[in-house]
Amino acid sequence: MLSRIYFIDREVASGKYPNTKQLAQAYETGTASICCDIEFMRDSLGAPIESSALLRGGAEGAQAHLKVNLH
Repeated sequence: MLSRIYFIDREVASGKYPNTKQLAQAYETGTASICCDIEFMRDSLGAPIESSALLRGGAEGAQAHLKVNLH
């Protein structure tokens, strides 16, 4: 799961504005897994990601780079 979260963070940070389908295809997983990861990133880690924007086709305006203090 952590590798997927890192992957999602990198993709959004790249400025590509991917949607869940594109992320799932690139990572070779299901869209449900990507959606759960995005919700976790937003709700538990405080990532500034608008999952509704990702579901619609892009994360326009989302400031990426997940900065999490694990200590």
